[in-house]
Amino acid sequence: MLNTLSDDANPQLVVRNMLADLADTSLITFSKDGTTALMHRLVQRVLRERAAHHNELLSVIAQASALLDAFDNTLPDGPQLWKSRTDVEMLVEQTDTLYQHLPNDDALTEDLLRLRARCGRYLYELADLRRAIPLFERTLADRERILGPNHPDTLASRNNLAYAYRAAGDLKRAIPLYERTLADAERILGPDHPNTQAIRNNLAAARARASRCGWRHLLARRRSR
Repeated sequence: MLNTLSDDANPQLVVRNMLADLADTSLITFSKDGTTALMHRLVQRVLRERAAHHNELLSVIAQASALLDAFDNTLPDGPQLWKSRTDVEMLVEQTDTLYQHLPNDDALTEDLLRLRARCGRYLYELADLRRAIPLFERTLADRERILGPNHPDTLASRNNLAYAYRAAGDLKRAIPLYERTLADAERILGPDHPNTQAIRNNLAAARARASRCGWRHLLARRRSR
């Protein structure tokens, strides 16, 4: 029987005892330095299939999302994030694994969507646009499908994707996406909302960059519509 948490329990001690129990039953092993718990892919598959058989898979996914969210809350902001790159990679990998093993599209929750969005932001902040942009694109598509095109989180995803396009120098995709997002934000949030103002500033910065790059034909074509 695994240990369970109680109000007066020491969480760190309980977790250590849980891990010890799992190791004793050969469900997990540990890395050489003892900092990482490892589970064989076959064991993972057996546990997933067992949860699905007992109609518990969605509950397991929700619990896993909550654990990843708690881990995400330990990551630093700003320049300190570079020092936690290994932790970011782990969060991105685990979140993607959870996403890949959803039983169907309807099982994708807002909590997991928020985790995916934050993973995209972390990759962007670590200058990994090669992975950040596809993750932003997929998250935007999922939010449009689940939350709808007018949801504030959807607008935020659209703005983040445009921001990543701009950082990658892809102004032909960034500017029209900013324009669409700004129009929607003004309609949904209002012209003076802080998020609307941020999008407006981002669009202005993208247009200024296009002008500096000599892309006047792009700006003229966009403004003539």
